[in-house]
Amino acid sequence: MSNYKGDILEDASLTFRWNTSDGSGGSITRATDGTVKVIRGDGTDCTGTSVTDSEDTPDTGIHTCTVDTSDNANYTTGNDYSVWLDGAVIDGETVNAVIAEFSIENRSASLNATATANLELQYDGTGYVHDTAPATQLQLAGISGGLAMAQSAEAPTVAQPPANGGTVTSGTYESTQTHDGVEWVVTDSEAGEGINFYLQFDIGEDSAMPVACHLHAWFEDPGGPSGEVMYVQAYNFNSSEFQTVEVLQTASAEEDHIFPLTINHVGHEGADPGIVRIRFRASASAAANVMRINHCTVDYVNSLRTDSDGYILVSSGVGVGQISMAAGVVDGNVASMDAGVVTATAIGADAITEAKIADDAIAAEHFADNAITAASINTGAFTADAFAADALIAATFATGAFTADAFAADALIAATFATGALTADAFAADALVAGTFATGAFTADAFAADAIVAATFATGAISADAVAATALNNITITDPEGTFDTWPKMMVGVWRHVYEGSKLTGPGSGQLLHYKDDGTTVATTQTVVDAGGVQTLSAIL
Repeated sequence: MSNYKGDILEDASLTFRWNTSDGSGGSITRATDGTVKVIRGDGTDCTGTSVTDSEDTPDTGIHTCTVDTSDNANYTTGNDYSVWLDGAVIDGETVNAVIAEFSIENRSASLNATATANLELQYDGTGYVHDTAPATQLQLAGISGGLAMAQSAEAPTVAQPPANGGTVTSGTYESTQTHDGVEWVVTDSEAGEGINFYLQFDIGEDSAMPVACHLHAWFEDPGGPSGEVMYVQAYNFNSSEFQTVEVLQTASAEEDHIFPLTINHVGHEGADPGIVRIRFRASASAAANVMRINHCTVDYVNSLRTDSDGYILVSSGVGVGQISMAAGVVDGNVASMDAGVVTATAIGADAITEAKIADDAIAAEHFADNAITAASINTGAFTADAFAADALIAATFATGAFTADAFAADALIAATFATGALTADAFAADALVAGTFATGAFTADAFAADAIVAATFATGAISADAVAATALNNITITDPEGTFDTWPKMMVGVWRHVYEGSKLTGPGSGQLLHYKDDGTTVATTQTVVDAGGVQTLSAIL
């Protein structure tokens, strides 16, 4: 495609300049202007009022043309267009000629505004959301085998014009690192093959992939049109040859070009990992041909790759690291994690500390009913040092947060709570009700000695409905013999003293005998001393 001006966005305007010359190559105005038309690739005339042609602007024989593709519906995406001059008279000759060609969103997706915006959203932290869009960047890795992590532009680091490939007449290759109007100018030396040189870019490690070259430049033929073009070529490291990726026609002002690159255009092995080379080679040697480059960059993306074992290779300042994940771990579903993926050794000591959990981070509304059941916590999962003093306070659990099936038998054992771990303000009034614990939830070894002390329960912590009507029937009756040194013995002793038979021997001094349930066997005795009619009863013997 001759004099191609690039791939533009839908409804955008294209402005370019074109020349008219006499037979000797001198600039000349048109005797008859003719008509500048735009024809779509299928032959449809799109001209309408879309074309503005400013003759001899900015100078005689140089004309400025603007095509507004929003003018009518014939300008559609996915098509190529020709701008041609019809019926002009120049230097006495009638001229019909194609003066420019362009396309509308028919080349690289990088020029599509929607695609560009989506890529920006994907990588700037906002997140690209769509019904068919990948949910995470990890899912993107499954699409192409690698994951684009960041896009950058790299300026040239080396320039290599051959001895017979042209003469640098202005600037240096470093001038092309910024778009500032300072040009690097290479002029045909009229020797050998003409202008032929390349710029070299280093985009880093071989995990980087070039996607495009962005060029602000123009190929000038001050001697007049002579048919030469400038081939822009990228070096293919797989086939070991330069490949033409763009063709520059002669122009009179700077042009903006973007052309795609592929993974083949970057070195991967040997002495050239991460190297990209862009060559400029004239189609022929011609006097005074000039290549002017204001700015040239290579756009690329860094990508994650996997090795032969399926590990993700991650570039870093100290080499390559490895991330190993079980299949299906990352899909937002707890069930996708294999048992044992998170083990005791996976979380270091003090990985979760008191300072890392904000106040009220664990609150009543954060747990659904029955969220914690008997099967949730293994026996011995909580140990004496699991909770700091006052870790559990009245506001921690709502009334009824724990139900009868919340703890398996022996879930709480003597080592579960340290002495004083549960204090008076640990439970709100009615926090523990009759249905809280199933029968047998607490066994003989559930509490260490002195685990429950006077300060454990505030007044009213255990209310009338906290204990079931028959809960005390489970206490074993102990037949008191000797000193009443336990609570059950004391209760039975009082019962027998009041309700069972007793016998006082002697008149005066003697013994008070207490019998067992058979009414004949003496269980305990007390000495009675009569002193002037006043009887004194000793402790139980």
